[in-house]
Amino acid sequence: MLGCREWYQWRPDPGEFEILEKFTGDAQEGLSNPASLKQRSPAAVQLLAKTLDRFDEMSDVSIKRIVMEAAVAGQSGITFTDTTPAHQLGSLPNEKISALEVMCILYAGMKRINPEMPDEEIGMNLAAEYATAIEIRNGN
Repeated sequence: MLGCREWYQWRPDPGEFEILEKFTGDAQEGLSNPASLKQRSPAAVQLLAKTLDRFDEMSDVSIKRIVMEAAVAGQSGITFTDTTPAHQLGSLPNEKISALEVMCILYAGMKRINPEMPDEEIGMNLAAEYATAIEIRNGN
């Protein structure tokens, strides 16, 4: 009736998938060096405040888009200790940003989208820095 007969082909089971076997060990999730991130706390506060200012000028849809771009950038691993502005997000076409700023965009965006989301789900703990950035912006 739909013309879909024999559009598939049965193949023999290849057995074990080697690529899946590589990831069956103890996989680390989230931040690989939380202590190093805490050393960058002052810079993170500034970048979080900058991100919050940026978000004030953006729609919710645009914020979600930039957060998704930051999350994708972080999936392949980023070196937040490198201060070189080497990352470019599609939502910020004329701007290169550091890896730490990518992380701050991701953190602040996730907190903006869902303020109750625990840091464990975001994959990094910037709660103190985020609270400080909000205080600075509010003039406290």
